[in-house]
Amino acid sequence: MRDVVVGMRFLWEGQRWVFGHRRWLRVGLLPALITLVLYAAVLAVLVWRIDELAAWATPFADDWDSGGRTAVRVAFGAVVMLGALLAAVLTFT
Repeated sequence: MRDVVVGMRFLWEGQRWVFGHRRWLRVGLLPALITLVLYAAVLAVLVWRIDELAAWATPFADDWDSGGRTAVRVAFGAVVMLGALLAAVLTFT
């Protein structure tokens, strides 16, 4: 329990230092902002091209009726988007 209190004290001292030196706060945020822009760009391209990716990944559904083909491709696109979002969250944090 003592280590938790020591850790909280170090956190408090670090926060006081960072907010006392605003220049270093901005410098420290720069890599996170660059990464955020890159992640947003990659996810935007994925959203823009998800229908082409789904059609490429599900050629077996080309001969199906329109409803079944669309359902499979929408499900595939949803799984890919959720996986991409999960990967972005796990690797960003």
